Amino acid sequence: PVINSSAIGIFEKNLECKYYDNVYAGLNGIEGILNKNLLNLSEMPKEVVSGLKYTPSSGLGSCRYKLKNYENHKDEYVKLFEILEEYKISTFFYIG
Repeated sequence: PVINSSAIGIFEKNLECKYYDNVYAGLNGIEGILNKNLLNLSEMPKEVVSGLKYTPSSGLGSCRYKLKNYENHKDEYVKLFEILEEYKISTFFYIG
C-alpha cells in the first residue's frame, strides 16, 4: 500500500493547504496518464479517496511501463507534457 499511501497523502495534504484546484491520478500508473486515463481525485468524496490507502496492492492500478531514455524518445515526453498542460497539471509526482 506504499503507492496508495503516497498518492492519497498528496490528495489529503492538498485538501488541507489548497495548493491545487485538482489532484489527478493516472489509472495504471504512467500508462494511464499517457493514455489520458486520469482520475480526478478532487471530484470524489474524501472518505472514498482516503480509503484507498487501506486497499491491498495499488487501488489505482499499476504498470511495469517505464518512461524511456529522453535522448532517444523525446516524443514520449512531449506527449506527456502536452497531456499535463491539457489537464492544467503544474506539478507532477511520479510514484513507483
